[in-house]
Amino acid sequence: MTNTTLVAAYPDDSVLGLTSRRWPEIVERRVPVTRGGLGHHAVHSVLYRSIMMPLVNERGEISVILGAVNWRAVEEQGGTAIE
Repeated sequence: MTNTTLVAAYPDDSVLGLTSRRWPEIVERRVPVTRGGLGHHAVHSVLYRSIMMPLVNERGEISVILGAVNWRAVEEQGGTAIE
């Protein structure tokens, strides 16, 4: 049996929540979408950037959205990331 957690179970400001909620825009525009900004991973504030790319099948239909994200922990002061 596989232990599955839905993306909707993650906080909206988590790295996964911030990147995955872009899928409707990707489906509508049919182009890769990049985003970045301030988010949270575990208990840390992070700066992140992501890309999500629609992949099409032989009929030209989006069959998969491939995504990647990277982040680094930062300190936050008054809602602004500081080095």
